[in-house]
Amino acid sequence: MKKIFLCCEFSFEQGDTPLSRAACALTSALRDRGYEVFFTGESSPDSGVEGYLWMVSSRLDEADALVLVSSKPADCADGWVRYEWESFYRDITVRRMKKLFVSCLEGGKEGYPRGIAASPSVSWDDPESLFLILETFFAQMP
Repeated sequence: MKKIFLCCEFSFEQGDTPLSRAACALTSALRDRGYEVFFTGESSPDSGVEGYLWMVSSRLDEADALVLVSSKPADCADGWVRYEWESFYRDITVRRMKKLFVSCLEGGKEGYPRGIAASPSVSWDDPESLFLILETFFAQMP
């Protein structure tokens, strides 16, 4: 099964936001298409920072693709989200691993860091384009 890591700024304290709704909807849609999806918003750092870091790192290593869901550049600037997308991007660019990094943005790429701006990108309003990018990528895998 193809594994996807869904990366999104998510706060249990903020609760229901347009960003969390978009991430949850994409998670459901990807699962409905048969993908195994790890969404950090569904996991809690109850195991402490070290345990959570191990869990996130192992899921990043296992993932074939990372889908970054963002509403604005500040969503990706620090914390866990930055760690997740930068680690995955480094696997592709430095370690030359055959993985896919795609962003699903509310708006355009303006103001996003270079790694995100250089990746394929789709709009929240166009999940079919995301599915096409993923299907094309996975069709090229052995």
